[in-house]
Amino acid sequence: MQKEIVIAFENSSVAPWFATALKFYARNRSVKIFLLLMSPKRRGQSWVEKIFFRRFFTIFGYENIAESFDTLEENIDIPLLGFVSGRSQNFLTATLGPEKCFFVAKGNLFTSPGFRGFWHYIVQFFSFGRPLVFEDAEKKCFYHAWFQTRAFRFSRNVKYLCFNIEKILDYMVFGTPLGYPVSDRQFPKMNLLKKFAAYPFWEFYHKGRNKLFKPRWHLVQTTVGALRDNKRLKGKYLDSLDDGGWADPFLISHEGKIFLFAEHIVNGKGQLAISQYNPQLHRIEGKPVTILKTDTHLSYPFVFRVKDDWYMMPESSEARELVIYKATDFPYKWERFREVFKDGDWLDTTPFYYHEKWWIFSNHKPSENASTYQELYLFYCDDILQDQWISHPQNPVVSDNRCARPAGPLFVRDEKLYRPGQNCSRIYGGRVSLCEVIKLTETEYQEHCAEEIYFPWYSRKTSFHTLNIMGDLVMGDCKF
Repeated sequence: MQKEIVIAFENSSVAPWFATALKFYARNRSVKIFLLLMSPKRRGQSWVEKIFFRRFFTIFGYENIAESFDTLEENIDIPLLGFVSGRSQNFLTATLGPEKCFFVAKGNLFTSPGFRGFWHYIVQFFSFGRPLVFEDAEKKCFYHAWFQTRAFRFSRNVKYLCFNIEKILDYMVFGTPLGYPVSDRQFPKMNLLKKFAAYPFWEFYHKGRNKLFKPRWHLVQTTVGALRDNKRLKGKYLDSLDDGGWADPFLISHEGKIFLFAEHIVNGKGQLAISQYNPQLHRIEGKPVTILKTDTHLSYPFVFRVKDDWYMMPESSEARELVIYKATDFPYKWERFREVFKDGDWLDTTPFYYHEKWWIFSNHKPSENASTYQELYLFYCDDILQDQWISHPQNPVVSDNRCARPAGPLFVRDEKLYRPGQNCSRIYGGRVSLCEVIKLTETEYQEHCAEEIYFPWYSRKTSFHTLNIMGDLVMGDCKF
């Protein structure tokens, strides 16, 4: 039986990008879409838009959505997603009942064509950096879709918007998990005037500075105590390594020695290298040795031990695969051991042994429209080397670009379990979010962001995106 859903609009005039997204969804998912129009009048172009707005017509022009879908002629018991005003929302909820009713906050502006839609798009997503908000009328709660919206290219941002619209439609039609944070507030608290005024200045400032000074990634070391002063992160920067950029540090203790695994960035391409670290002198000794190099980009060299053998699971998303390597002569020689996933983008995979079971966190890009920062997937198994990984029923367990992408191994502090995650809301790897894991079982996963670690706004350092803790020592990376 074909699945069905009702989409409610104020009138039949919508922006072309939104009409394209709905038609693609109906065709790709084989879902029957009905339209419910609150007003029969179709809004036309104003003379200002005809003269000055032609450049944006491909995205924010005018399209009659009623020509592509059937209108609803009778009240049928199928889910409804409303892109309507607050007044129309109250009318629909009272008439149809709150069951199976979802509404997009300011949906009538969100889908509007012409200057109205363009202005709402610029203000809400670019300047304010607000999430896309879905309201569940029955549960009286709000789902906040945090995703990257700060790129200057409209085509990229529109893809991210379309992906999140597809997510909410899949949730309503097929019952798939969302992973969005839930709130009882429609919009999070923020200083809107400050964000609106600061956004253009800081965006152009960072872009200009990056072109002028060409910053690169550096390694930084600090202590656990320093992390508590999270707004003024200080530490010692390890510039004694070879040329190029260095990121994604991982510390491994073996036979009385501490080894530092890291991504070595040469001409924009990552390869994996290792050095020996002296904890007494707090410095790297000797010249780094390249341990793994392929034709594609490598990063995030997560090293773990199973019994007496060492294994590594680096990120190789450019090759569209996830591979486990085994050390034949630790720590310098590695061989390909097992291919876990292929033909997919899996990023910063982080295994963790907990309660006699392996738990694997990995950032995944499930479709072409998705971001590489938003979707966190969780798997579990008894034997990470041999068993098939079982997908957690809540996948994606987190859908939030403020913390979804892993930023290092999980750790325990003050008898609480934390998962480091990258905050990519403004720039890639701009901050590290420490997410306290509340529940971790085969059927449930729950976490909340406890704190963030970042450099102050006046610092010349723009990013902090990997965190590795060994005793009192903290190893990370930053960009300047």
